[in-house]
Amino acid sequence: MTRRAHGGAAVAPRCAQEPPDLVAAARPERAWVAGRAHVPGAMALVVLARLAGLGAPVRPDEAGYLAVAAQAHGGGPELYGDLWLDRPPLLVAIFRLGGVLGGVTAVRLLALVGVVVLVLPAADAGRTLSGGRGAAWAA
Repeated sequence: MTRRAHGGAAVAPRCAQEPPDLVAAARPERAWVAGRAHVPGAMALVVLARLAGLGAPVRPDEAGYLAVAAQAHGGGPELYGDLWLDRPPLLVAIFRLGGVLGGVTAVRLLALVGVVVLVLPAADAGRTLSGGRGAAWAA
């Protein structure tokens, strides 16, 4: 079944077109390599950017999270003891670990590791959605 567009040319109806197979397009070996070619560079940029701010003065949020994490679960009416914080327990646990390991610098290093680890899944998601170019931008 065809329909005529303005000017008389035959055009296939929209419903007859096959949707793109995104899963098959994301699996070729070349796409896999192309999607990860920018990952090491992105990881290096993340590390350099994070290391540049490693010695910055302590920000109020960091100091507050460290204070709450230091006394969390020590008793009190709130989830984290006597202090109220509307943040998830995993964040407080990360700040507690950072406090034990050395304070703000340790927290920033833990964040650096977390960000570096998340570059690869971001590149994979970008590659799945938009191919190699999407992977480079997502990474």
